[in-house]
Amino acid sequence: MNGKVTGKIKTVLIFVLCLLPAVCSFAVSVRPPHSRAEWRPENEHPLAMHIHMVHLREFDLRQGKAIAKYEFHNAGKKPILIKNIKPSCGCIRVRMRGQGKAIQPEEQGEFYLEVDTTGESSGRHEYQVRIDYVQVGDEKKPLSENVLYRVEVPQKKITVRPNALIFYQLSSQETSQTIRLTDFRPGSSFHITNIQVDSEYLRAGEAVATKDQHGHLQYSIPVTAQATVPDGKHTGSIIIDTDDREFPQIRIPVLIFGPKQQVDAPKLPENGAN
Repeated sequence: MNGKVTGKIKTVLIFVLCLLPAVCSFAVSVRPPHSRAEWRPENEHPLAMHIHMVHLREFDLRQGKAIAKYEFHNAGKKPILIKNIKPSCGCIRVRMRGQGKAIQPEEQGEFYLEVDTTGESSGRHEYQVRIDYVQVGDEKKPLSENVLYRVEVPQKKITVRPNALIFYQLSSQETSQTIRLTDFRPGSSFHITNIQVDSEYLRAGEAVATKDQHGHLQYSIPVTAQATVPDGKHTGSIIIDTDDREFPQIRIPVLIFGPKQQVDAPKLPENGAN
């Protein structure tokens, strides 16, 4: 008798265990959906970033800068005022047009983060940036938003800044600019053996070797556009020869704009003349 009872109990337990997943699934299906009222737009931060992270893997190292663009809009019902954009590193320069001007509801805006990579080692660099702002009329409640900026700095060799020269010779005075060649390769050095000027309106001075603020070898070469340049656009180049096997010759393009021709105004007849 006891054996029969025990067998029935085992049968019931097995049946319950098999039925349990179905019961749980049914309970979940009939449960009211989880309320997301706490994520309604009116409860979100008014400053709505279109992107919270920029990851730059490639950029023009000849300029020595990595620039990222962040776009946003005002998702609130009141104008907002951005008080400060504070990066975690002093190597980042912030550029934003109209900073200090109220941003109206639904109005869009943008700012740029610029990293000077000349002093940064190769590899990944990560920067936190905090945007402090307030709603107009509610300035006692400061708000903030955070974005992330990642930059992959590849191995740097020799950089040329600027990588092109543009002269506007609109007056009768000479104009000068300086080309800087910086060698970032550890334990490496090179010498400039010759400088050629491919333009009759330019001249280049002697290359001067110094160290930049980070201890890298740097050559400075002054380039001058002559005072008198014909009207129109003129092209040329600066050709730098070196004893470096990897960079035996470096060419910098040059663009020169001469003054426009002045058209003399016709002389008016004197009073009484026919």
